[in-house]
Amino acid sequence: MKLLEKQLENELIKHLLVQNCLETSGGLGSYSVLHFSDYDDYGSLLPWCERKWFYNKTEVEGTIRFIKRVLKEHLRINEPIITMERHKGSYEEIRVGKYLQYGDERKGKYHLNILLPHISEELLKRPHSKLTRLYGTPGEIPSDKKVQLINRCFQKHPWITKWKPSIHTELLHTTSDQENTLHYSLKDITKKGSDFMDVMYWSPN
Repeated sequence: MKLLEKQLENELIKHLLVQNCLETSGGLGSYSVLHFSDYDDYGSLLPWCERKWFYNKTEVEGTIRFIKRVLKEHLRINEPIITMERHKGSYEEIRVGKYLQYGDERKGKYHLNILLPHISEELLKRPHSKLTRLYGTPGEIPSDKKVQLINRCFQKHPWITKWKPSIHTELLHTTSDQENTLHYSLKDITKKGSDFMDVMYWSPN
């Protein structure tokens, strides 16, 4: 009974979060998934001393703050909706003679779901200097370059490499797209029973 009550509570929390995000965002324009690639831009495996931070929540939150700052400076986006999702973990294997035992669980690394409001058409018509440098060509920026601009913002962080599948970005065209994507981004609340404070990134006051 308690398990059912907890599941219902989590469903309610997720529903309220989705509604709040839709109401406060003014409409969502895009959805991105950011994987912290184990490989550099040329496809070479990064050393563990660099990859280990992809598993550390504090370091991941630092990456989120960097990304938020870049989005604000270049695309004038102040409050992106960002959720942290953790990959399935594994258990440490301990071999004693011919016997295999399992030790502590190794939690999986993180990836980010990022939902952004619409990029202003006025901003694309009259880009400021930082946005012009990001795009690489002076003058008006075509509307169909939004995904490219978003991805270039993300790629300013060294964890987001050009090596696939580090970034996936798509535009959201309907209210249904927005709602379904939000539900998907918050699925760990109901599927894994995760605390919503561990799933959504909340900016420090």
